[in-house]
Amino acid sequence: MGIRNNSNGGLEKVIKLNPTLSIWNRYGLLFFFFIAPVILTVIYLLPMNIKEVFTLNPSHPTLLTMFLSNYTQIGFSGYASNLINYFILIFLIFNIKTNKKILYLSSFLIFIVLPFISSFLSGVYFMSYPLKIWGFSAIVAGFTGYFLYAVYNYLKSVLNVPVKGEFLWLLLFINFSIVGIFNSRASIFVKIIFVIISIAFLLINLKTLNEIYKHYIKEFKELANYSLIKRLYRVFFFLLAFICLFSLHGFIPLEIKKGDIIINILAHYVGYFFGLFIPLVIEKALKFRQSGEKLSWRISR
Repeated sequence: MGIRNNSNGGLEKVIKLNPTLSIWNRYGLLFFFFIAPVILTVIYLLPMNIKEVFTLNPSHPTLLTMFLSNYTQIGFSGYASNLINYFILIFLIFNIKTNKKILYLSSFLIFIVLPFISSFLSGVYFMSYPLKIWGFSAIVAGFTGYFLYAVYNYLKSVLNVPVKGEFLWLLLFINFSIVGIFNSRASIFVKIIFVIISIAFLLINLKTLNEIYKHYIKEFKELANYSLIKRLYRVFFFLLAFICLFSLHGFIPLEIKKGDIIINILAHYVGYFFGLFIPLVIEKALKFRQSGEKLSWRISR
């Protein structure tokens, strides 16, 4: 049952602001906006001696710590920032009409499989360091990467803009360029290379960008026909989506060490790339399966 049939007046009002939300199942909303954050909060509120058991020791990993360390937050600032970023990303993803099956499959892999991959790679990298690893950042980074795919899929499937894989590479290298420009540790050569590649993909995508520009110019002109609250909602959503689209630098802090805590940048990159490329793989697999079913039907007819 879609949320359009929900008798909750609050949901109906939100749907009027963006009818796209009507495609989502209420149970999906419940899980993403309530159950997942509650699990993270419950683990955060556990006594420190229990949370210590959940943290990952790179030299002595277990399946339990490889998984639960990704849902364990020690300090309030890390817990709050990750939770806020998670809510923002899920809000944006649900406001973009996209393929529900791809979202649910990708989310399952981000929540269940990504923690093991991130922990394994982090454990190998930090094996010789006497430290403990924890944090929800890899999963948040996973949904940040997925958001790039969601925007790409929205432009392609809903707005019918002729976007191709080169558009995703454009977004990716613009993010790399921003990270490189603000990162004092990156060499001038690396910064220049990222900028040059970004410009190259920009030129390749000129036609696509022009189509996107024309669509949103038309949409902004139509805002005058909407109520004030709907205009504010649309503008707020657009600005927030634009910021999050180029937010990789937010996961790569200038200072990777804060006191005795080292920021696990590797896990951020792993989550980001996992969230971006996994839905692409799932999309290809679903198309392959559908084409196989059509072929089977034609043969058996």
